[in-house]
Amino acid sequence: MKGCMIVFTLTAAAFELFKKSLYRYSAVHPSLVLKEVENRVKTNKAKSEIAVDISLSVKYKDSAHQLYRINLYQTTSRIGVNGKNEMKFLQENLPVICEAVTIMT
Repeated sequence: MKGCMIVFTLTAAAFELFKKSLYRYSAVHPSLVLKEVENRVKTNKAKSEIAVDISLSVKYKDSAHQLYRINLYQTTSRIGVNGKNEMKFLQENLPVICEAVTIMT
């Protein structure tokens, strides 16, 4: 834990597998909804915009209140989870997402 945020540091390949598994999990979960906000920056090297991080607000479909937020830091392959119910993510959602990652590999 870092402050009030749970932080995971992964390899680039593991990060991409986790991200893909997270999106698949949310697509089939009957009651969770993800709202995505992408932070893009323009680089001199690429001369185009790249996504630096993605912030996902996770909530129940029938509620306006956020359960927790997942921040995907693509340039450092880090994942940060924070919010009032981040333990729900650790105890309920993360094991299922990680199991899907192991099936994908």
